[in-house]
Amino acid sequence: MIYTMKKVNQSSLFSFGFKTGQANQQALSQSNPTMAEVKVATKAQDFGLEISDKQAYSSSLTPPPPSSNEALTSAIKRPTPNHFSPPPAKRTSAGSSSPLEGSTIIVAVPDIPGRIVRGSDDEDGESDSSLEDLSVLLQTQRPDGASNLNPSLKVASTPAPSKSTRASNSKFHTSPLAVLPKYKFDMKSLATNTKKDDAIEASSKRFKAIDDFKPLKDITNRSTLSRHTNLLESVVAETDGAELHKVTRAIKRTEATLPEFRFYFFETQPKSPKSEKHPFPNKAISPAWRDELKDPLIRYQTFVSGFAEDMVGMGKALPDEIFLWMLNEICIESDDVLRTSYCNVLRQSHDQIKRLVVPETVRNMFSELRAQSSSIDLDQKVRTVPELPTPYPKLEWANLRTAVRLFGIISKTLQQDARTHIVCMLLRMSLDRAAFDNIDVFDMVQETLFRLCRYVPSPSWNKVCTDICTCLLASVEEPTLRLHMVDIIPSTSPRTHDLRRRLAMTFYFKDTIYSTKDGHSTMDLTKFIARLDDEDFDTDSETDYRELGALISLLDVAVDDGRNVNIDLKNEQTEKEFDNAVEGFSAAIDDIIECIGNPGAGFISKIEAKEVLSLVSRRIGDTVRSRPKPKETVFKAPKEKLLENLDRERRGMSKFISRPKDT
Repeated sequence: MIYTMKKVNQSSLFSFGFKTGQANQQALSQSNPTMAEVKVATKAQDFGLEISDKQAYSSSLTPPPPSSNEALTSAIKRPTPNHFSPPPAKRTSAGSSSPLEGSTIIVAVPDIPGRIVRGSDDEDGESDSSLEDLSVLLQTQRPDGASNLNPSLKVASTPAPSKSTRASNSKFHTSPLAVLPKYKFDMKSLATNTKKDDAIEASSKRFKAIDDFKPLKDITNRSTLSRHTNLLESVVAETDGAELHKVTRAIKRTEATLPEFRFYFFETQPKSPKSEKHPFPNKAISPAWRDELKDPLIRYQTFVSGFAEDMVGMGKALPDEIFLWMLNEICIESDDVLRTSYCNVLRQSHDQIKRLVVPETVRNMFSELRAQSSSIDLDQKVRTVPELPTPYPKLEWANLRTAVRLFGIISKTLQQDARTHIVCMLLRMSLDRAAFDNIDVFDMVQETLFRLCRYVPSPSWNKVCTDICTCLLASVEEPTLRLHMVDIIPSTSPRTHDLRRRLAMTFYFKDTIYSTKDGHSTMDLTKFIARLDDEDFDTDSETDYRELGALISLLDVAVDDGRNVNIDLKNEQTEKEFDNAVEGFSAAIDDIIECIGNPGAGFISKIEAKEVLSLVSRRIGDTVRSRPKPKETVFKAPKEKLLENLDRERRGMSKFISRPKDT
């Protein structure tokens, strides 16, 4: 039987022809190949098939062998002796991938009675052949060496078999367990998350409910406290009972929830966005100034051009009402040129400065600058509140700088009580971190303090220092604030340095007796050492290490060089006692360091306190002594070694040298 097949896949053709040739090889004779056999061999070689001399392929012209169906079956099952790996198909000039593509191929199939061979295009429900797929047989019967061939030389697989073949060959190993789909969120996890959210929200409400019972004046503190309790809320929301107590204590010990407290000199919530200007006192204009000050436009030109400054300098004084009006305008006016003109005019009004610039006038000026009523009252104690993110969103710093600059300009003409009041007010204002962090305000305050101290008469200096120290000691209690107040005073001049040291000694000993005289007259190392034994320097679980560090810093400023005018260090015995006292002082500070121990990273205040103690101890031990410590070294022999008796060694060496040589 001869069947015609069109566009047969190359791989299927190779497999079928090669197996058929093996089956017919037993029945063929050893005669010369016919023309059809040569053609088949040539085609096989074109497709990469290796054919030996003893192997022949039958064509459609060769008669089928007289063998039965068992011969074909045995031929198919026989392993192939030759291995082949057809190379990639070469493309012809026409663009086809094979020389047989699109042509008619005639294949000889043995005539088997009762067997029907179906075409590959038939898609019936029955199987196309009772035999397995030839490509599968070739794959299973190929020796192991065929699997080691170069993968790049392998040809493409056979085309997809028919439906029935796919159904018979699709035998996958399936798991006996049911494969359930996995979802990112299921109903159980969503319900659990909802319960957690409800617990966190309930915990947050409990914390906020506690804050609702606070007075109205502390309403601004809730925002700061809530920021520091966020960590605590997130940790303890899902715990209860004893575990909740343990977690809360552990977090509090790390200082993670401690808020920062600040003192605010100015109003944090002003009632009005901007202060209202006072009308010009037209009724107070004297006839001598009527032409220059009556009209607003001419009045502006009079001040800006400097005409008013020159006239006041030559003795044409302004009325007192206009003088006080200019003082208030300096705190409100937004025009820099006009504010500067007012300052220049006021500087020339010497008589009015002495009479009108009094403590009450100073308080009114700071009130116009939006200072709190409790801040400008020097008799009230300073109170700190939790830190605010933006305490002064609408404060005019330029007006504050101009007012502080004016106090420095007129400091020489001021009365002594006004001068002392301004110093206390500026030092009290320096406790405000927002004003202290403003570098322009900071420089202006230091310059004004220098001028105010400079122009204090020498006979009044001790009284001024005592008044300032007494006022500040009574109104400021926290050591951290006291240290901040001392740091704001410059030490660039003898007067300011003396005031700085007197104030530090007053704060350290809590006694104003140390402000009556300069530090070199009241310095006593034994009293400083005895002060370290007080309970303020004890270290326990209730100790505030920030205050401890501030006290040690005040001690450092108060000690200064440690000299006293009544001690004669030229005396050897006195010098030795003084150096021993310094060593004892340094050792007392080191004892406090040992009591603190080794704090962990969660206790930053302890670490900072230890650093301050260590620095002060080394500074006192190295600089306060009358002379540097003697250096101990193993390379330099002590003085006693030079007086050692070496007579025995000398006699021995002389005897050795005088011994006669053996001849």
